[in-house]
Amino acid sequence: MDTKFTWSITQKGEKALLYKNYLYRLRRENKNGSLVYVCTNKSCPRVITLKSDAIIQCDVTRHNHDPRLTDDVQNVFTGLKRRVITDVDESIGKIYEEEVKKFRRANGSAATIPIFDTWRSTLYNTRRAMLPIIPTSLDSITIPESMSFTHTNEQFLFCNSTTLHKVIAFASETGLKILSENHHWNADGTFRTAPALFSQAYYIHVWDEYSMKPMVYSCLQDKSQETYINLFQSLVQYAEKRNVILKPSSILIDFEQSSINAINEVFPSTKVKCCHFHYAQNIWKKLKKYGLKKLSKEEHIRREIANIISLPLVPRNEINNSMEHIIDVLCNIDSKFENLLIMY
Repeated sequence: MDTKFTWSITQKGEKALLYKNYLYRLRRENKNGSLVYVCTNKSCPRVITLKSDAIIQCDVTRHNHDPRLTDDVQNVFTGLKRRVITDVDESIGKIYEEEVKKFRRANGSAATIPIFDTWRSTLYNTRRAMLPIIPTSLDSITIPESMSFTHTNEQFLFCNSTTLHKVIAFASETGLKILSENHHWNADGTFRTAPALFSQAYYIHVWDEYSMKPMVYSCLQDKSQETYINLFQSLVQYAEKRNVILKPSSILIDFEQSSINAINEVFPSTKVKCCHFHYAQNIWKKLKKYGLKKLSKEEHIRREIANIISLPLVPRNEINNSMEHIIDVLCNIDSKFENLLIMY
């Protein structure tokens, strides 16, 4: 039996016995002068008997908890908790990996560091404790100052409306300049990544000298025309206060009528272009809606559906005649195909 142990101090400042990285506190002194130490974890029954500063008996029962961290591992854990508070822009998983690599370089091995899942809950709870409380309503949302400005101290938050159609939007002053220099914008929303309480996250992308990048980030309460008008008008006013003129020649969007109407109102001289991908997607949505999906798998029908998807590539003066011909062919198969005419 390994009888090596050291003396340590509990969190309450009491003398404790440290054996195989488990901490024991004194429970009682026997009549024969031996001392009984019990694990400091109250739910753990493990005991050790000591006499003349030597272990004479050690309970073979296993501890029901993890051992106490060594000083060097405890330092890593303390450093992790400090960083998850100060480096809030960095993911906790990445912080863990960086600290483990640093420990490995200094000690040659990181085998004594517990795996990430062991510390996950504590680290996330540590970060959560210093973050604002998650809002339960749109009215309770507050934007901290750290999110209102960029790292270069440019204003970032430009809209935090209190109107019926809630909009929170961000764009840097550098982003405004790039927007003004681009004649063509791309705008689209996504619903999967929308924050809680919001319907969608909406972005405006433009090209810089290297690639297309988002310049406007926003959270929209709904997809109404009033909400889009609120967003675009706030953006124009934000730019005008900085002597930046936003007047795109064209904006590429999907086939959402409310956003089309909003752009026509706020940017009357801007040409609205609709994305061909979304056009094709809407065709298939219509086919599913009217129970035509299964029928559309047949080869001769698929060919006509492909013709419909190709209509935007046909000269404008030929579109109506081409569409009528396609619908005539399809309606001879099933009258439900007439519903596709609604799009035209």
